[in-house]
Amino acid sequence: MKILQKMCFVLLMAIFLSSCSTMTKVYRGDCFRDKDVDDCRVKAEQGDSKSQNNLGLMYNNGQGVIQDYKEAVKWYTKAAEQGNVDAQYNLGLMYNNGQGVIQDYKEAVKWYTKAAEQGNVDAQYNLGLMYYKGQGVPKDYVMAHMYWNISGVSGYKNVINNRGIVEKQMTSSQIEKAQLLAREWSRSNISTNVGPLVRIAPRYPMIAVIQRIEGWVKVQFTITKEGKVSNAIVVDSNPKNVFDHSSLSAIKRWKFKPKLIRGVPYEQRAEQLLEFKLRRSKPTPPFEVKSIYR
Repeated sequence: MKILQKMCFVLLMAIFLSSCSTMTKVYRGDCFRDKDVDDCRVKAEQGDSKSQNNLGLMYNNGQGVIQDYKEAVKWYTKAAEQGNVDAQYNLGLMYNNGQGVIQDYKEAVKWYTKAAEQGNVDAQYNLGLMYYKGQGVPKDYVMAHMYWNISGVSGYKNVINNRGIVEKQMTSSQIEKAQLLAREWSRSNISTNVGPLVRIAPRYPMIAVIQRIEGWVKVQFTITKEGKVSNAIVVDSNPKNVFDHSSLSAIKRWKFKPKLIRGVPYEQRAEQLLEFKLRRSKPTPPFEVKSIYR
């Protein structure tokens, strides 16, 4: 009888623990992608900036909830004030378009600028438009050209036509000034001296080994608040398209220490130069790939 009682007790405990485990299970998915409004809301109310931005997107798009621009602005603002680059851009759009708030170009410029400084290409492009049209800022073709230069280098594909249009209204000295400002902006807003905590070596393409080709690739990317890599693009390389794919594939798997401001992690834009060199002697492997931190 005692043995039977013990067996029942063990069985009941197993069921209890199993139910508790189910009740406290942590959702590991992407609440926006999976349209899980309840999960987004819980995490957003706990202060998670990504979930706050995702919840804002849901209200913005009417995804899983009734479309509500004011509620979208509320959650974008909470995330943007924590330094979430996507929320900063989204909040800029809301002020730009007057959705959920009174249209305010100055506020749009403010949030676009914060997002642009963290490497958001769309924000950089939109700042060019604001300066070109004189919305929220004095009309300034030099600044418009500068931001379109920056967004072009960062990978925005449709910016060449805009630069061509504004250049027709500029002197050669103004174009030179815009290009200089763009270089100075990049130096001050893109970190070039960050070393990875986890570094995956790029694969040296076999065709390059066989043909004895050496070269380098310059990659820009965002270091997230979690220290991961996102939005990686090749900004320059030599020779072209030989080592680009290998460099991007590797660097997307690198891990960094996130940028901290008063103990709070922020995203930052960074740059790495990868050099592909062949060894003259015959060790194994007959090549090496170096990361240059300047």
